[in-house]
Amino acid sequence: WEIGKWSPCSLTCGVGLQTRDVVCSHLLSREMNEVVVLADELCHHPKPNTVQACNRFNCPPAWYPAQWQ
Repeated sequence: WEIGKWSPCSLTCGVGLQTRDVVCSHLLSREMNEVVVLADELCHHPKPNTVQACNRFNCPPAWYPAQWQ
């Protein structure tokens, strides 16, 4: 598996999401660093997660203006 870096979290607080690219690949030549991308079914190990939760904490309280009652 060729695994990319996690993206920034989609939220600064509360539960957000991070994503990354994961592709099944095979090294053809070490000298030339040639890699070919394969179908996921051709990789022997389970595919790593492409999505994970992040910033798993509650947002702080905030004031919001409302109509006078």
